[in-house]
Amino acid sequence: MKKENLNLFTNRSCGILFHLSSLSGEAGTGDMGSQAHRFAAWLSEAGQKYWQMLPVNPTGAGNSPYSSISAFAGNPVFISLEGAVEDGFLEPSEVPAFKGLSASQALMEKEKVLRLAASRFQKENPEGAWAEFHSFLDRESFWINDYAWFCALKERFRNAPWTDWPEKIRKRNFRFWERDLLHFLGETSFYYQFEQFIFDRQWKRLKNACQKNGVSLIGDLPIFVSHDSADVWAHQNIFDLDEQGFSVAVSGVPPDYFSKTGQLWGNPLYRWDVLKESGYEWWEKRLEISSLRFNVVRLDHFIGFCRYWRIPAGEKTAVQGQWVKGPGSDFFSLILPKLPQLQIIAEDLGVAGEDVYQLRDEFHFPGMNVLQFSFGGEEKFLPQNYAPNSVAYTGTHDNDTLKGWIENAPQGEVKRALDYAHTSKSDFENNWKLIQVLLDSPSNTAIIPMQDVLGLGSEARMNTPGTISGNWAWKIKPEQLNLEIAQRLRQISASARRIS
Repeated sequence: MKKENLNLFTNRSCGILFHLSSLSGEAGTGDMGSQAHRFAAWLSEAGQKYWQMLPVNPTGAGNSPYSSISAFAGNPVFISLEGAVEDGFLEPSEVPAFKGLSASQALMEKEKVLRLAASRFQKENPEGAWAEFHSFLDRESFWINDYAWFCALKERFRNAPWTDWPEKIRKRNFRFWERDLLHFLGETSFYYQFEQFIFDRQWKRLKNACQKNGVSLIGDLPIFVSHDSADVWAHQNIFDLDEQGFSVAVSGVPPDYFSKTGQLWGNPLYRWDVLKESGYEWWEKRLEISSLRFNVVRLDHFIGFCRYWRIPAGEKTAVQGQWVKGPGSDFFSLILPKLPQLQIIAEDLGVAGEDVYQLRDEFHFPGMNVLQFSFGGEEKFLPQNYAPNSVAYTGTHDNDTLKGWIENAPQGEVKRALDYAHTSKSDFENNWKLIQVLLDSPSNTAIIPMQDVLGLGSEARMNTPGTISGNWAWKIKPEQLNLEIAQRLRQISASARRIS
């Protein structure tokens, strides 16, 4: 049974790429509180149908949303203390005054207050909310306990990777866990369960607010997970690991035009044969929670479902890897009928070939077009030739902003782009001209990073691949989210027939 993935993409529409962390929240980062709800209303005012975010899981190395300790949990950073007060989990007087604190200090204070709320909740067992909490635990039983234990063990072993934990714990031999450790886990793991309970409550509230404003959420799902994560520790059998839990081989991409040694990502690889024996259960659960949080899910590195680059563990570069066949059509044929609500965008950029496009088209997944990649010289890549069943972007989270690209990209490509848009490098509003080009393209869906709508330069870039500092930190200023920009965006979206 093949499921067509067309429900949300047949009509011309548009949206904004803007991560939740880029709001200016109460504790130095965006959250699911009032500012997020206001942004949903702003999108509606601007005529935008979609709000696309980066992954919302707990961040790991380098604060990257693409490196997480859980493929299922929500990032507690996004919990609004304001919302926790509204729900009765905190008293207004318990919310810290964050002014003057650094980002790290603010987050520490936020966690301290949430631990206070968890302790009180556990002791008082409030009627109604307690039943809702246990209903949440039952519903999320596939992952929530493993995640809570993993986080508690991380605390106990001073954040050491799970491969450094005692063997009985590393191998999850629960019978032999020491009594005092189990007692510690019981106290500490409750906090992490409670934290996810609050996240789930606030997320549903935000999603409902978006729905009332006619806005659908697009999420981002990385194909691979971090080795030092609750997922790998809890499901060692589905990953390519040795007896000690270390990766036998790791992920990456081969050498190409951009890198002579390829990219060594280092994530553990899946044992797709083992996953298939269970009907891809782990992946089904992962996609299910994503499809409940979001209306649409972008599958990052879609090529990996067709074939993936396998690099022996210990290699210093990606040169010595080899292509290995992925699960392909079998995976989606089994998964999609089980998740009828799942809507997918296939991230088919980079080294994708005909086999990848065939897999994408077999299930009618829209692929991606990026304006900044469209002016290398081949006419087939020009915006006028985008396929209707695709999602077009001026740039992704890994690209420079449009203004930064105009300044820093190969100037031959920039000139072709500006000529195509009937503008020039000296035109202060050349970002709007290029946005208009994107909106006028045949792609049924167009997504614009918020930085490009605001006309910001490289200082607002979200991520520079291959670097470990200065990323994921851009924040919008409250005054930038104004009615004038919303009305202009609505006007040009309407002129491109993207507002019904």
